[in-house]
Amino acid sequence: MPPSTFLRRALLYVPASSKKMLNKSSAFAVDSVVYDLERSVTAALRPLARHMVANHIASAAMRSLGRGPQEVLLRINAVETDLALKDLNHVIPIAKNNLDTIVVPKVQSAADLRYIADIVRHLAPDRAHYQEDTPLDASEQTGTASRPRPLHLIGLIGSALGLANIQEICRTGRTLGLVGIGFAAGDFMSSLGLRKLANWRERREVLLARPSIVNACRAYDIPSAIDMASFNIHEHADGLSLEEESREGRSLGFTGKQAINPSQVGVIQRAFSPSENEMKWVV
Repeated sequence: MPPSTFLRRALLYVPASSKKMLNKSSAFAVDSVVYDLERSVTAALRPLARHMVANHIASAAMRSLGRGPQEVLLRINAVETDLALKDLNHVIPIAKNNLDTIVVPKVQSAADLRYIADIVRHLAPDRAHYQEDTPLDASEQTGTASRPRPLHLIGLIGSALGLANIQEICRTGRTLGLVGIGFAAGDFMSSLGLRKLANWRERREVLLARPSIVNACRAYDIPSAIDMASFNIHEHADGLSLEEESREGRSLGFTGKQAINPSQVGVIQRAFSPSENEMKWVV
């Protein structure tokens, strides 16, 4: 598996429509901050959110070497809508020099990733991944003196069809700059006609999906396999604590976990970090 430029232990979502959260986010000590134009932004606020997040990503605070987040990501709207193109048309020209990764929700097939890669190639040719028949090599992970590192892609699997196509998504995606697959549990369960997890400890509804995502990432050298978000900030009343849930995800082979609140970041990043004993074993 090729090394990832970023750890991606915790991916923290920040609503792009919240000026307060945008300003705070530049100081968050998180591996990856995901500015969200999808789920957390209402239709009425979407045009303003695009403007706000583009300028925030391009701001001096986010260009600073002393900023908190190591990786800057943008979650756009799904390809199946007409909003993904609008999101990228507005944000990339302004923020392309400081944006690291595009998060694509509700990926149904490899064609969704190809569509986004084609838009990037048009809007920011210097940040496009051109080697369509080969995965990212070491120079493209980090960039070179003559050419900046390409914009990466992370796909979110949130439907039965997306899970059925996970092998092809990873196989083709690795030639388009795909560096991670995340599990969108809420969307996935909705696609199955399920409203919510019946039992937070057993989580039978996602027993097949989660290992399938990890396996596909490993099989096709996708560096980051990202577990589902926890919607309970500290503990589930009838199930696992956030720490237990994070460690369980790691035991399944996930490399990180999505977060919806800054208070979750420390717990998640510790859980996905090597222990003292593991470090001694490596040495």
